[in-house]
Amino acid sequence: MEDERNVWARPAFLVSAVLVVGLVVLAVWLAATQAGGADRADPPVPVPSATPTAEPDMASVCGLAQVELDGTVVRAPATTSWSLVGTVAAPEVPGAGPGVVADDGLRTCYARTPVGALVAAANVVAMGSTDLLVPRMTETMTAAGPGRDAALVRLTEPDDSPSPAARYQLRGFRMLGYTGERASVDIAISVGDGALGSFVVDLIWQDGDWKVRLTEDGRLGSPPTQVPDLAGYTLWSGA
Repeated sequence: MEDERNVWARPAFLVSAVLVVGLVVLAVWLAATQAGGADRADPPVPVPSATPTAEPDMASVCGLAQVELDGTVVRAPATTSWSLVGTVAAPEVPGAGPGVVADDGLRTCYARTPVGALVAAANVVAMGSTDLLVPRMTETMTAAGPGRDAALVRLTEPDDSPSPAARYQLRGFRMLGYTGERASVDIAISVGDGALGSFVVDLIWQDGDWKVRLTEDGRLGSPPTQVPDLAGYTLWSGA
């Protein structure tokens, strides 16, 4: 059952019948329960449109200099290093981000490039392994608008449900679209006994950083889905 309090939500999704008795809780970022596979032979999904916003700020909030207004990523960044955030290995790529790592583990500031968007999406997935970052992530890493407002309201509502630690790891990615103002990144993860799941992180460039785009009612735009294998994904993992 979906947690109505928290946009990032738990319990998140059941990736296979093997996990029926051991429901994997993706504590922050997997926001819906959905069975079934995904047809990854389809052509790349265009970056979805968004409610018009003010002209996005070109300059990186932490001074990352590189800017690319189109392009994609088809190979794992060779200079990636990995650090545990909660239970998940989070990537860092020199020049792409994160440019700022706070004492509490919040990882922000990513370059306005395809690699920067990829690293941003992967880091928000990794940070989802700990509830400690949920309020700050919601406030600072989602795009301004009704979606963020709704998510913040939901966070203030009482919640007595248990919050087990999420156990999963990044396994790969597909860049679905990139314009310099918006990006969509399909992240593959493994959970539990190795079952695989996938979901799309939609991003918008706002206030000098990549922000997660939410629906007007404060939810992720794309529900997660089970995938049978990593065919079609670029392998990328620190585990």
